[in-house]
Parts: sequence; structure tokens; C-alpha cells
Amino acid sequence: VITFTPNALNLGHATLKLLEEEKVDGREVYVVERILPADKYDTPKTYIYIDKELKVPLQVERYGKEGELIERYAYHDLKINQDISDTEFKFRKKFGRKKAEKKRIIQKARKVIKRAEKEYARINDYTALFEKREIVEGEVKESVYEIKFLKPFYLYLKEIEGKYKDTEIYFSPVLNDGRLYVKPGGVVGTVLKTLQIKGVPLDVDAKVVKKDNRHPISEFGIGSFLEKYSKDFERGIRRRELFIEIQDKNLEGEKGDQIELILKNKKNLPDYYAYRTLAFFTKPSYLPSEIKVFNEDGELLEYYRYSDIEVNTGLELEDFLPDTDREPNS
Repeated sequence: VITFTPNALNLGHATLKLLEEEKVDGREVYVVERILPADKYDTPKTYIYIDKELKVPLQVERYGKEGELIERYAYHDLKINQDISDTEFKFRKKFGRKKAEKKRIIQKARKVIKRAEKEYARINDYTALFEKREIVEGEVKESVYEIKFLKPFYLYLKEIEGKYKDTEIYFSPVLNDGRLYVKPGGVVGTVLKTLQIKGVPLDVDAKVVKKDNRHPISEFGIGSFLEKYSKDFERGIRRRELFIEIQDKNLEGEKGDQIELILKNKKNLPDYYAYRTLAFFTKPSYLPSEIKVFNEDGELLEYYRYSDIEVNTGLELEDFLPDTDREPNS
């Protein structure tokens, strides 16, 4: 109607008249009457209801030569400029399944995630090699760590590949007033040793700590990811805001399940950990050993890989103290 009317006006066929204002679905609208020659058009009379606020037509009625209603088109609950991404359309074919198939996929994915949570609940401590690659302020930050973790939250990291090679980090919310204790490696570490300085405390939000990381160290580890991932999954299912895929995968000789979560609408991103995630859950432990995080443009923002995972190794509090005579702050 909107594109047709200017053409009819240019031909001198259309007459427009603004009628009294009305309401459609409780919204105030302008009513425009369009009259066309009955000898040239099958629907000589049309009423266009234009939303006063949105400036778009909410309803169109077209009448025949005898005054009979031929067509009515109406838009209800109309919202505009919702910042909808192309995912809803791009992945429609890939994820466009029947209701029963979607339900089966959701049940299978939920079973894997719940199994992972159950297995992690049985773990008291773990060690692993941890590969981290993140895009931070447009730059790629890569490191490989030796990691030790003891519940509820005692963390030891030693960088074995990367910018700060041989640097050791100790952290727990209940130690050192919640600050990191860092024993620098490389040249910096050598200098500190000559000054008889064993290490330095750093605030968790210190600039030197944050500049190479997308997340605070307090969110580090398998358990933190599982907690956020499970919440995202259940929230997305409840709100019907996710595309979900699950498939068998072999990762470097390890068998497992890979779950893919994609937001249907990027405007909901503030409520979720990520726009798109690929998480690989290794069998039989079902721990997430590879995690990929993408933005709405398909750019890989985060890559995490846990390998050589060993659980319940008997780690104790002393393993997370820079000096064995240090005691946790009360």
C-alpha cells in the first residue's frame, strides 16, 4: 500500500484524506482514506491506520466496488528497531527442526550438562595443562599454564608458555586479603631475586592483571564455567532464546559430546555469558575440556583447552601458599 500510493498519486488517480484519529489495539493512530477511480481499480477505497508514535501502518482495509470488505491486514504487538541479528535467519535452516526433534536435543544436552555438574561435584581438586587464547582490546593474548585447583577456591598457576613464562600466581579469596600473590619469572623474576624479593601482592582488578585477560581471576576454572554455562542453558530454554545443537566429537583422541549454544537475538546478550559457545565435554569424566566463544560477527573471542586433567590428587592448602608458613587470613 505504501509503495503503491505514490505511484497512484503521480498518475493523478489517488485522493487522500486524513480522517479523525482512532485507536487500534490501544494505540493511537492516524486514519488515512485513499480513494481510487472505480473504473480503473478493483478496490477503490482503502483505509490505512498509521501508528502515531512509530509512524508505521498497523492496519490496512481495502473495499471493493460495492463497498464490500475484501482485505484486512493487521499487525499486533509491533516492535521496531530491536537490533535483531542475522542469526535468526542464518541458522534457521540448520536448526529448523520439528518440535519433537528439538525436545530430544534439549534433553540430550541437558543430560550432558547435568552429568558434568554431578561429576564436578565429586571432585575435591584437580591439576591440568591449561591453554588460554583471548582477544583483549583487539589483541590476541595467548598463554599455556600448569594449573592446580582445590575447592572451594584455591588456585595456583604457572605460565609455561607465553609473555610471562615461569611466572607463578597464587590466589584465593580468603588468602592475602583476597589479593593475588605473584612470583614473576624471566628477567623480572631474576631482578627481584637479586633484591631478595620473593613475590608481590596485586589486587585482582589491578591494571597489569586485567590488561591481558577478559575475565577476573575469581571466575577462573572449570567450576566457574560450568555454573555460568548451566545457567545460560536453562535460561535460554525457558525463554526460548537459544538455538541448540549437540553432536558426538573426537578431540585429539578423546571422545565426547560437543554442545553449541547460539543466541537467536543479540539484544539478549547482556543476560548471557556469550553470543555463541562450543563446549566439548570429554567422556567418561564429562568435564568441559575445550571451550570456544564467538561474538555475533563470528569472531573467536575466547579459546580454552584443559588437557592432562587429573582429579582428586590429594592437594592440600599448603600447595597454594607461596611459603608453607603462611596462614589464611581470617
